[in-house]
Amino acid sequence: MFITPVTGSSSAGAIGSTPAVAPANPAPAPQDNVKLSLSAQAQALQSQGLSINEIAQQLGVTVQVVDQCLGIVNNTAGAGSYPTPSEVNQSCSGV
Repeated sequence: MFITPVTGSSSAGAIGSTPAVAPANPAPAPQDNVKLSLSAQAQALQSQGLSINEIAQQLGVTVQVVDQCLGIVNNTAGAGSYPTPSEVNQSCSGV
């Protein structure tokens, strides 16, 4: 059996060597970023208790767009004026 002698301070496991020390200021962990659709943002704000007007103001859109994103129908123009699903998707996706 042959044993190799440990010399110098470059051996990590040597007896009497100084243990490795973590850096004082480690780099922060990368942040996850998720971009929510306008509809999802409107729903999140509504679940936090904001009014339709407050949601519209915060998102920078009209109250009518927020209504469409949340599926709120204000049928003031009479029968047959309900938006189609594709009209709702178009107004909620492109802002």
